[in-house]
Amino acid sequence: EYHPGRSIIDGGNEEPGNDYQVRPIHLPDFAVPPPVNANQVSRMQRLREVLRQRYAGRPRLIGVFRNCALQKPGFVFAKDLQQVFDQMGIKVEEPECELLIKATDKDRKGAVTFEEFADLIYGSQVHVGGPEYEAQERHVHHVTNVLVDRLVSNGQVLGKAFCEMDPERRYLVSKAQFANAVGTACNHISKQAVEFLWSAQFE
Repeated sequence: EYHPGRSIIDGGNEEPGNDYQVRPIHLPDFAVPPPVNANQVSRMQRLREVLRQRYAGRPRLIGVFRNCALQKPGFVFAKDLQQVFDQMGIKVEEPECELLIKATDKDRKGAVTFEEFADLIYGSQVHVGGPEYEAQERHVHHVTNVLVDRLVSNGQVLGKAFCEMDPERRYLVSKAQFANAVGTACNHISKQAVEFLWSAQFE
């Protein structure tokens, strides 16, 4: 083993940590530009683990995000990540950083918001190098779970709202009545969420 302990240092850690001592000396192959035939997905998966170890335990991740948003406030682009990594002494190519962006970019805008950046750091289901639609599907799944949990927890209120909308007990409601009932049970529910539930028909 040319670098003692490297297998331990590079090993993926499932728990967030505060390892501020992660430096290129622990990633010797990142200290120089990648070779032409480098496995970009494998490299970025390793680098993502370094990000988790370095930043996942920080209480103020928003500060890290703002420091990475170099081109446009509120968004981190692949070029931003490449520049930040370069300042850390980690040599990566922009297409490699695009793999990290795509892993959590749920609407394919070519950048990540703070929510998506936090998903990149904290998310246990993030798959670097996966299909382009994977981030969007993961987001829809999360939002759906949260929405259904809210409806279940407010089941009595929802049931009462539907009864008020359908006093004759025909068990048929219009889309507008459905929206009103759901809105009564769940405050601040978005129009898009109502549309999603209506289209799904709870199947």
